[in-house]
Amino acid sequence: MRNERNAQTAYENALKTIKDMEEKDQIISKALVEVAKDEDCVYYGDIAPLIGVSPRSIEMNAVLERISRRKHGAGRPLLTAVVIKKTTGMPGNGFFNLARNLGLHDGNRDRKYWLKEIRRVHDHWRGR
Repeated sequence: MRNERNAQTAYENALKTIKDMEEKDQIISKALVEVAKDEDCVYYGDIAPLIGVSPRSIEMNAVLERISRRKHGAGRPLLTAVVIKKTTGMPGNGFFNLARNLGLHDGNRDRKYWLKEIRRVHDHWRGR
């Protein structure tokens, strides 16, 4: 009986974690779509508070990666190209590493690649 309760509790906790992740993904994705529609960019530090995490946290990186993987899987550009660092005006290494892992780029912090991808993002979400 106790093992069944432990298993049920673990199952419920896992479902709650998944639901929380999906909610965070939706919040950030929705915000990034608005940024893309405005043909703009947003700083990591300005979007992280929307889900209560640090801009440099593993969780923020995971949310951005899941969003880009979903968009890419649906044949869309990498929406997270609109998220940039204040210090460089470009996305962080995670963006370029993901592009490499998806076979889209060699993974180098290449401004030309990013500018091409951000143009694709803006065009897609502006309906062009």
